[in-house]
Amino acid sequence: MGFSPLLANIALAALDEHFDQQWRELMGTNRRRATRKRKGLGNWRIVRFADDFVLMVSGDRHHAEAVQSIKGKVREKANRSTLHHTLDELVNSLNRTLRGWANHFRYGVSKQVFHAIDHITWRRIAKWLHNKNSRLKWSELRRRFCRPGTWIIDHNGVVFTGASSVKVTRYRYRGNTIPTPWTPKPAVTAIGA
Repeated sequence: MGFSPLLANIALAALDEHFDQQWRELMGTNRRRATRKRKGLGNWRIVRFADDFVLMVSGDRHHAEAVQSIKGKVREKANRSTLHHTLDELVNSLNRTLRGWANHFRYGVSKQVFHAIDHITWRRIAKWLHNKNSRLKWSELRRRFCRPGTWIIDHNGVVFTGASSVKVTRYRYRGNTIPTPWTPKPAVTAIGA
């Protein structure tokens, strides 16, 4: 048996106030967040939406683990043991994996990371093609497997789009501006008194 949306909102409103106060005290300015980052501490922010919330974390360890995780998945999919697959199967599989990973991380400052992951993945695909096609030369790889005049992998209508195809969305924190029954109302002043 779960909470009703009304009870969830009441509980989350109290949680909101608690974490908002903590955030203002510990991470309320750029300087405080930079100091925490230098000390190896993560910075976080809670974002509310209706009766749900998302915890956004920015920190070195979390970032590094996420990047290592996706690099490992790319390595698994594009290695010598998968040479029996077609290029189309490999690219479709990598596109799905990268799109899913990028959709999860698109709410942070991720654009440069997405491009870096795409570059790493492109190199893995090129190495995979090189191994599959008896030491293929770069010029031959570009002619056979890329869009004419570019290095974009496009074979049989299957295009490598990667993580960069996911639009990065910035959250606009509105926690203090969402009215609640507990929001204090501004005092009304009498004119001419």
